Amino acid sequence: AMACGAAVVTTPVPAVVEVVGDAAATFRPGDVDGLTGTLRDLLADEEARRDLARKGAARLRHLSWPDTAQATAQTYRSLGLSV
Repeated sequence: AMACGAAVVTTPVPAVVEVVGDAAATFRPGDVDGLTGTLRDLLADEEARRDLARKGAARLRHLSWPDTAQATAQTYRSLGLSV
């Protein structure tokens, strides 16, 4: 969704937070009311949606598949695996 210029809504689990940073609205996992409220808030606030979209675009400029592959390979090497 970030790559498409959309505001992102997600749960703040570590792997997701690592990717989205502050470029997403969050709600607690399993909190249906929290999700509903977050979506309602964003639907009612165009500027908040635009802000998240801008933050997402900026965040994406710092992420790349080659960097991800390199970091993954480094993690495997740190575990003693050859890649």
